[in-house]
Amino acid sequence: MRFLFLRRARRALPPQVGLILFATACAHVPVKTDIETSRVFDADFERTWAAVIETSAQLVVPVESIAKDSGLLTLRRTTAAPPDWMDCYEEEGNRAADYPQLARINIFVKRVSDRQTQVTVNSFFERSHVLPEQAGCYSTERVEGLFFAGIARNL
Repeated sequence: MRFLFLRRARRALPPQVGLILFATACAHVPVKTDIETSRVFDADFERTWAAVIETSAQLVVPVESIAKDSGLLTLRRTTAAPPDWMDCYEEEGNRAADYPQLARINIFVKRVSDRQTQVTVNSFFERSHVLPEQAGCYSTERVEGLFFAGIARNL
């Protein structure tokens, strides 16, 4: 009797359901972790702003807009982000690096005092050509770390 139920259930489910269940069981699901997105530098706004611009140029990240008066630097959306910048959903046999990743980064520079400036790096990643529930990615803190290290070096 038990086997009869299984045969009926197997016929009632489309084969895609089994494939989805199997793929999900063999998948890496990204985990959002707390990362450092802001850092205060011991330098005035002008020096820090110049270091941010110089770091963007050194990292060869295309700039979309610069608004020094508001402290916002928006980098152009790119598909050239290295895979180690993000943690994405991966199925068994399909690495995230096999799909284009879209990266959007903005940097906000804010005067804290005459001798201190806060820099915030906001990064947003997603994959294209995958199901919406598999598109989201989280930062691994690599891009933020590159910017903070570059800014510190250029001050």
